[in-house]
Amino acid sequence: MRFARFSCGLLAIMLTVPVMAGPRGIKRKALKTVAIWDLRTLGLNAERARRVRYELSFAVKRLPGFRLLDEKKALARLRAKHVPSDAPLDRTAKALGTRWLLSGTLGGLGDQVTLDMRLLDGKTGTQLRKAAISLPLSTSELRSALDEILVRLLIPTRWVGSLSLDVSETGALVNLDGQQVATTPLSAPIAGLAPGKHILRITKQGYGEFSKFVVIRFNQLARLKVDLKNAMVVGLLYERKRPKVPEEKKKEKPAPLEVKARSSGNTLRKVMAWSFLGLGAGLAGTGVGLGVKTNRTVMTSIFSASGGALLAGSLILFLIKSGDQSAVKRPDAPGLTLWPGKCPSGGLGLILSGNF
Repeated sequence: MRFARFSCGLLAIMLTVPVMAGPRGIKRKALKTVAIWDLRTLGLNAERARRVRYELSFAVKRLPGFRLLDEKKALARLRAKHVPSDAPLDRTAKALGTRWLLSGTLGGLGDQVTLDMRLLDGKTGTQLRKAAISLPLSTSELRSALDEILVRLLIPTRWVGSLSLDVSETGALVNLDGQQVATTPLSAPIAGLAPGKHILRITKQGYGEFSKFVVIRFNQLARLKVDLKNAMVVGLLYERKRPKVPEEKKKEKPAPLEVKARSSGNTLRKVMAWSFLGLGAGLAGTGVGLGVKTNRTVMTSIFSASGGALLAGSLILFLIKSGDQSAVKRPDAPGLTLWPGKCPSGGLGLILSGNF
Protein backbone atom coordinates (compact mmCIF):
# COMPACT_ATOMS: atom_id res chain seq x y z
CA MET A 1 0.00 0.00 0.00
CA ARG A 2 2.87 2.37 0.72
CA PHE A 3 4.21 1.80 -2.76
CA ALA A 4 0.74 2.50 -4.19
CA ARG A 5 0.49 5.76 -2.21
CA PHE A 6 3.98 6.76 -3.39
CA SER A 7 2.96 6.08 -7.00
CA CYS A 8 -0.20 8.15 -6.58
CA GLY A 9 1.83 11.06 -5.21
CA LEU A 10 4.34 10.76 -8.03
CA LEU A 11 1.52 10.72 -10.57
CA ALA A 12 -0.04 13.85 -9.05
CA ILE A 13 3.27 15.72 -9.23
CA MET A 14 3.84 14.50 -12.77
CA LEU A 15 0.41 15.69 -13.93
CA THR A 16 1.14 19.22 -12.68
CA VAL A 17 4.23 19.51 -14.91
CA PRO A 18 2.33 20.50 -18.10
CA VAL A 19 0.53 23.26 -16.19
CA MET A 20 3.68 24.67 -14.57
CA ALA A 21 5.98 24.30 -17.58
CA GLY A 22 4.73 26.85 -20.08
CA PRO A 23 6.62 28.88 -22.64
CA ARG A 24 8.86 31.44 -21.03
CA GLY A 25 7.83 35.01 -21.52
CA ILE A 26 9.91 37.05 -23.94
CA LYS A 27 11.43 40.11 -22.32
CA ARG A 28 10.22 43.18 -24.10
CA LYS A 29 12.79 45.62 -25.27
CA ALA A 30 12.72 48.80 -23.19
CA LEU A 31 10.91 51.63 -24.95
CA LYS A 32 11.89 55.29 -24.63
CA THR A 33 9.02 57.26 -23.15
CA VAL A 34 8.13 60.63 -24.64
CA ALA A 35 5.65 63.19 -23.26
CA ILE A 36 3.92 65.94 -25.25
CA TRP A 37 3.19 68.92 -23.01
CA ASP A 38 2.13 72.53 -23.38
CA LEU A 39 1.57 72.43 -27.14
CA ARG A 40 0.06 75.87 -27.64
CA THR A 41 -2.24 76.93 -30.49
CA LEU A 42 -2.20 80.31 -32.23
CA GLY A 43 -4.55 81.42 -35.01
CA LEU A 44 -5.88 77.92 -35.70
CA ASN A 45 -9.45 76.69 -35.34
CA ALA A 46 -10.17 74.09 -32.67
CA GLU A 47 -11.12 71.29 -35.09
CA ARG A 48 -7.92 71.52 -37.09
CA ALA A 49 -5.79 71.84 -33.96
CA ARG A 50 -7.45 68.72 -32.53
CA ARG A 51 -6.68 66.82 -35.74
CA VAL A 52 -2.98 67.79 -35.69
CA ARG A 53 -2.67 66.86 -32.00
CA TYR A 54 -4.29 63.50 -32.69
CA GLU A 55 -1.98 62.74 -35.63
CA LEU A 56 1.07 63.90 -33.65
CA SER A 57 0.35 61.52 -30.79
CA PHE A 58 0.02 58.59 -33.20
CA ALA A 59 3.19 59.64 -35.02
CA VAL A 60 5.10 59.15 -31.76
CA LYS A 61 3.52 55.71 -31.34
CA ARG A 62 4.50 54.77 -34.90
CA LEU A 63 8.13 55.63 -34.24
CA PRO A 64 10.02 52.37 -33.53
CA GLY A 65 11.47 52.18 -30.02
CA PHE A 66 9.32 54.96 -28.53
CA ARG A 67 6.07 55.18 -26.59
CA LEU A 68 3.91 58.15 -25.64
CA LEU A 69 3.01 58.99 -22.05
CA ASP A 70 -0.76 59.26 -21.70
CA GLU A 71 -2.03 62.71 -20.74
CA LYS A 72 -3.99 61.35 -17.77
CA LYS A 73 -0.91 59.58 -16.44
CA ALA A 74 1.11 62.76 -16.92
CA LEU A 75 -1.39 64.77 -14.86
CA ALA A 76 -1.39 62.08 -12.17
CA ARG A 77 2.41 62.20 -11.93
CA LEU A 78 2.39 65.98 -11.61
CA ARG A 79 -0.25 65.84 -8.85
CA ALA A 80 1.73 63.16 -7.00
CA LYS A 81 4.80 65.42 -6.98
CA HIS A 82 2.77 68.58 -6.23
CA VAL A 83 3.80 70.24 -9.50
CA PRO A 84 1.16 72.54 -11.06
CA SER A 85 0.21 71.94 -14.68
CA ASP A 86 1.41 75.44 -15.64
CA ALA A 87 4.83 75.03 -14.05
CA PRO A 88 7.96 75.89 -16.09
CA LEU A 89 8.81 73.28 -18.70
CA ASP A 90 12.15 72.31 -17.16
CA ARG A 91 10.43 71.51 -13.85
CA THR A 92 7.58 69.68 -15.61
CA ALA A 93 10.02 67.57 -17.64
CA LYS A 94 11.86 66.40 -14.51
CA ALA A 95 8.57 65.72 -12.66
CA LEU A 96 7.10 63.57 -15.43
CA GLY A 97 10.08 61.20 -15.32
CA THR A 98 10.09 60.52 -19.06
CA ARG A 99 13.13 60.27 -21.31
CA TRP A 100 12.14 63.37 -23.30
CA LEU A 101 9.49 66.05 -23.36
CA LEU A 102 8.13 67.66 -26.54
CA SER A 103 6.63 71.13 -26.47
CA GLY A 104 5.97 73.88 -28.96
CA THR A 105 3.52 76.03 -30.86
CA LEU A 106 0.96 75.12 -33.50
CA GLY A 107 0.22 78.21 -35.59
CA GLY A 108 -2.13 78.94 -38.45
CA LEU A 109 -2.40 81.75 -41.00
CA GLY A 110 -5.07 81.17 -43.61
CA ASP A 111 -4.48 77.72 -45.09
CA GLN A 112 -0.91 77.60 -43.84
CA VAL A 113 -0.21 75.61 -40.66
CA THR A 114 3.21 75.53 -39.01
CA LEU A 115 4.51 73.43 -36.14
CA ASP A 116 7.43 74.73 -34.12
CA MET A 117 8.67 72.20 -31.58
CA ARG A 118 11.50 71.80 -29.12
CA LEU A 119 12.86 68.77 -27.30
CA LEU A 120 13.74 68.82 -23.60
CA ASP A 121 15.79 66.31 -21.64
CA GLY A 122 13.61 64.51 -19.10
CA LYS A 123 16.32 64.32 -16.44
CA THR A 124 17.75 67.84 -16.55
CA GLY A 125 14.94 69.79 -18.24
CA THR A 126 17.41 71.43 -20.64
CA GLN A 127 16.52 72.06 -24.28
CA LEU A 128 18.29 69.71 -26.70
CA ARG A 129 16.96 70.54 -30.18
CA LYS A 130 14.44 72.67 -32.08
CA ALA A 131 12.68 72.10 -35.39
CA ALA A 132 9.92 73.75 -37.42
CA ILE A 133 7.88 72.48 -40.33
CA SER A 134 4.91 73.43 -42.52
CA LEU A 135 1.98 71.04 -42.29
CA PRO A 136 0.03 70.18 -45.48
CA LEU A 137 -3.72 69.63 -45.58
CA SER A 138 -3.92 66.06 -46.90
CA THR A 139 -3.78 63.30 -44.29
CA SER A 140 -1.00 61.28 -45.93
CA GLU A 141 1.26 64.33 -46.40
CA LEU A 142 0.45 65.52 -42.86
CA ARG A 143 1.53 62.21 -41.37
CA SER A 144 4.72 62.22 -43.43
CA ALA A 145 5.55 65.75 -42.23
CA LEU A 146 4.94 64.80 -38.58
CA ASP A 147 7.14 61.72 -38.97
CA GLU A 148 9.88 63.95 -40.35
CA ILE A 149 9.87 66.46 -37.49
CA LEU A 150 9.85 63.69 -34.88
CA VAL A 151 12.83 62.00 -36.53
CA ARG A 152 14.65 65.33 -36.63
CA LEU A 153 14.09 65.81 -32.90
CA LEU A 154 14.26 62.29 -31.47
CA ILE A 155 16.55 60.43 -33.93
CA PRO A 156 18.57 63.11 -35.75
CA THR A 157 21.02 60.54 -37.14
CA ARG A 158 18.17 59.08 -39.21
CA TRP A 159 17.10 62.40 -40.66
CA VAL A 160 18.84 61.82 -43.96
CA GLY A 161 18.22 61.27 -47.66
CA SER A 162 20.27 59.99 -50.58
CA LEU A 163 21.25 60.93 -54.13
CA SER A 164 21.57 58.66 -57.17
CA LEU A 165 23.45 60.03 -60.19
CA ASP A 166 23.21 58.86 -63.80
CA VAL A 167 25.85 60.80 -65.81
CA SER A 168 26.23 60.38 -69.55
CA GLU A 169 30.06 60.31 -69.41
CA THR A 170 32.32 58.00 -67.45
CA GLY A 171 35.37 59.14 -65.50
CA ALA A 172 33.81 62.45 -64.43
CA LEU A 173 34.53 63.80 -60.94
CA VAL A 174 31.52 64.35 -58.67
CA ASN A 175 31.82 67.07 -56.02
CA LEU A 176 29.17 67.68 -53.39
CA ASP A 177 29.37 70.78 -51.19
CA GLY A 178 32.98 71.34 -52.21
CA GLN A 179 34.21 67.77 -51.56
CA GLN A 180 34.89 65.04 -54.10
CA VAL A 181 32.61 62.13 -53.29
CA ALA A 182 32.69 59.83 -56.35
CA THR A 183 33.71 59.20 -59.94
CA THR A 184 31.22 58.27 -62.63
CA PRO A 185 29.69 55.79 -62.99
CA LEU A 186 28.58 55.56 -59.34
CA SER A 187 28.33 52.04 -57.98
CA ALA A 188 25.75 53.07 -55.36
CA PRO A 189 23.73 56.14 -54.35
CA ILE A 190 25.34 58.77 -52.12
CA ALA A 191 23.67 58.12 -48.77
CA GLY A 192 23.54 59.90 -45.42
CA LEU A 193 22.88 63.38 -46.82
CA ALA A 194 21.13 65.97 -44.67
CA PRO A 195 17.80 67.12 -46.15
CA GLY A 196 18.01 70.49 -47.83
CA LYS A 197 19.98 72.15 -50.64
CA HIS A 198 23.38 70.79 -51.69
CA ILE A 199 25.79 72.15 -54.32
CA LEU A 200 26.53 69.50 -56.96
CA ARG A 201 29.45 69.92 -59.40
CA ILE A 202 30.45 67.41 -62.10
CA THR A 203 33.64 67.99 -64.08
CA LYS A 204 35.63 66.17 -66.74
CA GLN A 205 38.52 67.29 -68.90
CA GLY A 206 37.27 68.38 -72.30
CA TYR A 207 33.73 69.07 -71.07
CA GLY A 208 32.07 72.09 -69.58
CA GLU A 209 31.44 72.18 -65.82
CA PHE A 210 28.02 71.14 -64.61
CA SER A 211 26.85 72.92 -61.44
CA LYS A 212 23.43 72.80 -59.77
CA PHE A 213 21.62 73.03 -56.44
CA VAL A 214 20.12 69.64 -55.58
CA VAL A 215 17.40 69.39 -52.95
CA ILE A 216 17.62 66.28 -50.74
CA ARG A 217 14.43 65.15 -49.04
CA PHE A 218 14.06 63.16 -45.85
CA ASN A 219 13.79 59.39 -46.33
CA GLN A 220 13.76 59.81 -50.12
CA LEU A 221 16.12 58.90 -52.95
CA ALA A 222 16.72 61.70 -55.47
CA ARG A 223 17.45 60.21 -58.92
CA LEU A 224 19.24 62.78 -61.07
CA LYS A 225 20.11 62.16 -64.73
CA VAL A 226 22.72 64.51 -66.21
CA ASP A 227 23.81 65.09 -69.81
CA LEU A 228 27.39 66.28 -69.21
CA LYS A 229 28.05 67.04 -72.89
CA ASN A 230 25.32 69.71 -72.90
CA ALA A 231 25.66 70.46 -69.15
CA MET A 232 21.97 69.98 -68.52
CA VAL A 233 19.59 67.95 -66.36
CA VAL A 234 17.73 65.27 -68.28
CA GLY A 235 15.51 64.14 -65.42
CA LEU A 236 14.95 64.35 -61.66
CA LEU A 237 12.78 61.93 -59.71
CA TYR A 238 12.22 61.43 -55.97
CA GLU A 239 11.50 57.96 -54.60
CA ARG A 240 10.45 57.27 -51.03
CA LYS A 241 12.56 54.57 -49.43
CA ARG A 242 10.88 51.36 -48.38
CA PRO A 243 12.26 48.57 -46.20
CA LYS A 244 13.85 45.88 -48.34
CA VAL A 245 12.88 42.25 -47.80
CA PRO A 246 15.66 39.72 -48.49
CA GLU A 247 14.96 37.34 -51.35
CA GLU A 248 15.34 34.34 -49.05
CA LYS A 249 12.51 35.59 -46.84
CA LYS A 250 10.28 36.33 -49.81
CA LYS A 251 10.52 32.73 -51.00
CA GLU A 252 10.23 31.30 -47.53
CA LYS A 253 7.22 28.99 -47.16
CA PRO A 254 5.19 28.60 -43.98
CA ALA A 255 6.56 25.96 -41.66
CA PRO A 256 4.66 22.64 -41.75
CA LEU A 257 2.35 21.68 -38.92
CA GLU A 258 4.61 18.78 -37.94
CA VAL A 259 7.67 20.40 -36.39
CA LYS A 260 10.57 19.13 -34.39
CA ALA A 261 9.21 17.82 -31.11
CA ARG A 262 10.51 19.01 -27.78
CA SER A 263 12.55 16.60 -25.74
CA SER A 264 10.35 17.45 -22.74
CA GLY A 265 7.45 15.61 -24.42
CA ASN A 266 9.37 12.31 -24.51
CA THR A 267 10.55 12.81 -20.94
CA LEU A 268 7.00 13.45 -19.74
CA ARG A 269 5.75 10.38 -21.59
CA LYS A 270 8.40 8.19 -19.97
CA VAL A 271 7.60 9.55 -16.51
CA MET A 272 3.91 8.82 -17.04
CA ALA A 273 4.68 5.34 -18.34
CA TRP A 274 6.85 4.44 -15.33
CA SER A 275 4.31 5.97 -12.93
CA PHE A 276 1.48 3.95 -14.47
CA LEU A 277 3.65 0.84 -14.33
CA GLY A 278 4.48 1.28 -10.65
CA LEU A 279 0.96 2.20 -9.64
CA GLY A 280 -0.55 -0.60 -11.70
CA ALA A 281 1.83 -3.16 -10.25
CA GLY A 282 1.02 -1.91 -6.75
CA LEU A 283 -2.75 -2.14 -7.29
CA ALA A 284 -2.51 -5.52 -8.97
CA GLY A 285 -0.31 -6.85 -6.16
CA THR A 286 -2.76 -5.50 -3.58
CA GLY A 287 -5.63 -7.23 -5.37
CA VAL A 288 -3.77 -10.55 -5.46
CA GLY A 289 -2.93 -10.20 -1.74
CA LEU A 290 -6.56 -9.54 -0.82
CA GLY A 291 -7.66 -12.53 -2.86
CA VAL A 292 -5.22 -14.87 -1.10
CA LYS A 293 -5.65 -13.68 2.48
CA THR A 294 -9.34 -12.66 2.47
CA ASN A 295 -12.56 -13.49 0.72
CA ARG A 296 -13.24 -9.92 -0.45
CA THR A 297 -13.91 -10.76 -4.04
CA VAL A 298 -15.30 -7.31 -4.90
CA MET A 299 -12.23 -5.44 -3.61
CA THR A 300 -9.98 -8.00 -5.22
CA SER A 301 -11.67 -7.46 -8.59
CA ILE A 302 -11.53 -3.64 -8.31
CA PHE A 303 -7.82 -3.57 -7.40
CA SER A 304 -6.91 -6.16 -10.00
CA ALA A 305 -8.88 -4.45 -12.77
CA SER A 306 -7.46 -1.02 -11.91
CA GLY A 307 -3.93 -2.39 -11.78
CA GLY A 308 -4.38 -4.16 -15.09
CA ALA A 309 -5.70 -0.99 -16.76
CA LEU A 310 -2.75 1.04 -15.51
CA LEU A 311 -0.31 -1.64 -16.64
CA ALA A 312 -1.89 -1.63 -20.07
CA GLY A 313 -1.71 2.16 -20.15
CA SER A 314 1.99 2.09 -19.24
CA LEU A 315 2.63 -0.41 -22.04
CA ILE A 316 0.92 1.88 -24.56
CA LEU A 317 2.93 4.87 -23.35
CA PHE A 318 6.16 2.91 -23.71
CA LEU A 319 5.26 2.04 -27.31
CA ILE A 320 3.87 5.39 -28.41
CA LYS A 321 6.27 7.57 -30.42
CA SER A 322 4.22 10.72 -30.50
CA GLY A 323 7.25 12.86 -29.68
CA ASP A 324 9.69 11.16 -32.06
CA GLN A 325 10.50 13.29 -35.10
CA SER A 326 11.64 10.27 -37.03
CA ALA A 327 8.11 8.91 -36.82
CA VAL A 328 6.95 11.94 -38.76
CA LYS A 329 9.67 11.66 -41.38
CA ARG A 330 9.35 7.86 -41.66
CA PRO A 331 5.70 6.78 -41.53
CA ASP A 332 6.76 3.14 -42.03
CA ALA A 333 8.86 3.05 -38.83
CA PRO A 334 7.67 0.43 -36.28
CA GLY A 335 5.76 1.64 -33.24
CA LEU A 336 2.44 3.08 -32.14
CA THR A 337 1.21 6.62 -32.76
CA LEU A 338 -1.75 8.58 -31.38
CA TRP A 339 -3.55 10.90 -33.80
CA PRO A 340 -6.51 13.24 -33.09
CA GLY A 341 -9.50 12.56 -35.32
CA LYS A 342 -13.25 12.02 -35.66
CA CYS A 343 -14.87 8.86 -34.34
CA PRO A 344 -17.13 6.86 -36.70
CA SER A 345 -20.03 7.32 -34.27
CA GLY A 346 -19.47 11.07 -34.09
CA GLY A 347 -17.41 13.37 -31.90
CA LEU A 348 -13.67 13.72 -31.46
CA GLY A 349 -11.23 11.19 -30.12
CA LEU A 350 -7.73 9.71 -30.42
CA ILE A 351 -6.87 7.22 -33.14
CA LEU A 352 -4.23 4.62 -32.20
CA SER A 353 -2.24 3.32 -35.18
CA GLY A 354 0.95 1.33 -35.48
CA ASN A 355 3.44 -0.36 -37.76
CA PHE A 356 5.25 -3.58 -36.95
